[in-house]
Parts: sequence; structure tokens; C-alpha cells
Amino acid sequence: MVSGLKDEIRDLKQQIQTRDNTISKQTLENQGLQEHVELQHRKYQEVSQRCQALQSASSSCSDHELKIKELERKLALQEQDVVIVKNMRSEVARVPDMDKELRQLREENVYLRETRENVILLKEETEGLRRKVERMEKMKEEMVNVELEKEKLSQKLQAWENLGQSTGLNIRTPEDLSREVIQIQQREITVKQHNYTLTSSCRSVERSKADLQGELFSTF
Repeated sequence: MVSGLKDEIRDLKQQIQTRDNTISKQTLENQGLQEHVELQHRKYQEVSQRCQALQSASSSCSDHELKIKELERKLALQEQDVVIVKNMRSEVARVPDMDKELRQLREENVYLRETRENVILLKEETEGLRRKVERMEKMKEEMVNVELEKEKLSQKLQAWENLGQSTGLNIRTPEDLSREVIQIQQREITVKQHNYTLTSSCRSVERSKADLQGELFSTF
């Protein structure tokens, strides 16, 4: 019984120490994760703003493509008309400028296509950040559970340490409890021996009484 109590108290203390170490480690990890999450949150906001700008630019990409096709169509018509229509000279003079605008629009279209690919990559990065945030929230919940378990173990250990107050005995340590148990066992042995002595004495008196009664009866 005493050995079991000692083992249980020692196990409780070891569990509390282990939980304390775990909490300290997780607290440090949580601080690092919190800073990382804040940094990623700022990046996420920047990414969101860039996504909005890129989506706006992407929406204009279709208009640019239509404009390019229209310019190409006009350019083809003008190139045909310059040979057969002399009254189109004023329009033909604009062809170099239109070629320049066409090149610019084509370059812008290439940029917008690359931007669209970047938007996809940014969305994937945003999803990864969201999963990291979810994992951190789960770790916070686990830390709360560890704290609750630590509190329960502390209360259980305190109950053992306060055993002397609840029983009225002078028990402050496991050694005190062992000493009290030994004293109780010794008192129990003494009482049993005393009872045995009394029982033997009573039996001896009963036998003596019976002998006297027998002698009295034989005398009469």
C-alpha cells in the first residue's frame, strides 16, 4: 500500500514535470509560429491586393486582345487599300504608329498572360498559408488541453499532500504516511496480543471456577 502510494506520487510529479516541459516547448514554438503567422498574414494581405490588381488587369486583357485583333484587321485592310486606294494616304501615314501600338499591345498581352500565371501561383501560396494557420489553431487548442490536464494533476497531487489534514494525522510527506501506517499496524498487533492475553486469562479463570464448583459439589 505504502509503496503504491509512493509510486503514484512519484508518477504524478513526473507527469507534471513532463507536462511543464511540453508546455514550455510548445509556448516557444507557438511564439515562433505566431510571429510567422503575422508575417504570413501581412504577405497574405499584400498578395490579396496584388491579386485584385492582377484580376483587374486580367479583365482588361480580353479587351486588349480584341483591340489587337481589330487593329490587325484594320492594318490588313489598310495594307490592301494603300495599293488600290489613293484617298487612303492619310490613313496609311498612321500605319507606323499603329504598328508601334500593336507591338506595345502584344508586349502588354504577354505580360498579362504571365501575370495570370502569377495569380494562380499566388492563390496556391495563399491556400498554403491558410493551412498553416489552421495547424497553428489546432496547436493552440492542444496547449489548452495540456494546461487543463496539468491543473488536474496538480489538484490530485495537492490532495495527496493534504491527506494529513483530511485524516487528522500528522502527514506531510510520503514518509510521514508510511510511519503512521506502521504505527497503526503496531498498535493493532499490540491490541490483538492484549486481547489474546485477556482471552487466555478469562479461560483460565473459567477453568478455575469450574474446578472450584466441582470441588464444592463433591464436598456436599
